[in-house]
Amino acid sequence: MKYVSIVCLLLSYGIALSQDFSTTKKDAEQGNMLAQYNLGLLYYTGDGTLKDINKAIYWFEKSANQGDVDSQFYVAVLYSQKGTDFYRQKANYWFEKSAQQGHPRAQLTLGIFSYDGYYMKLDKETAFYWLKKSAEQGQDEAQYYLGNMYFKGEGTKVNKSTAFYWYKKSAEQGNAEGQAAIGSIYYSGEYKLKDLKKAFYWYEKSAEQGNATSQFVLGYMYFYGDDTLVDKKKSALWIKKAYENGHVNAQEFWENNKLWNY
Repeated sequence: MKYVSIVCLLLSYGIALSQDFSTTKKDAEQGNMLAQYNLGLLYYTGDGTLKDINKAIYWFEKSANQGDVDSQFYVAVLYSQKGTDFYRQKANYWFEKSAQQGHPRAQLTLGIFSYDGYYMKLDKETAFYWLKKSAEQGQDEAQYYLGNMYFKGEGTKVNKSTAFYWYKKSAEQGNAEGQAAIGSIYYSGEYKLKDLKKAFYWYEKSAEQGNATSQFVLGYMYFYGDDTLVDKKKSALWIKKAYENGHVNAQEFWENNKLWNY
């Protein structure tokens, strides 16, 4: 399972502010939980004030101690960037607090950390628990990872029909890896679901988002005409993209089939 950048987790969750800096700061200093949260965001983004990560942490933690679930998540993210065991323990504490209150990104993060043994003990059953919680709330990354765990029998029993269900949920939300997984199932005929039209559809969706495996397979399908018209020019285009994105077989396929001619 790949590590998901926790900085991206913070930035992708979304930021919404409704007050100016001076009003927010005054309300925060008077103990208003939402104002403390907003002040943390203002310091984090540098909106209306100088950017100051330490002050962002201070105000997020003030709000987190009052039970604000988003502040708990954000302070966990920022502590996790500090890079020492002391701050990692603090990050884990707040990730757990946030996850226990139902924050889907916190649940996703704990699931990934538990799966990889990153920042905490490697524990596939704990990873499964948190990823399932997050997936059930609609997090597409968690849905993809949960599909993998059902497919491989990690932290749970192998259940390939349930794996397919979660891969498809993820793919339908636009997750490139989930789309690649569904494409692979349709292409290989896993579960007796061989359908090259559907495989092509999902591989193309995934390839357009930059997934190197999907780009390679799409190039292969265009080269040999797998449920599509042979198109060596499009094959060359996708194999080149796959190579540029690090696919290990792309260079060999390019050279063996002299795709520079197209």
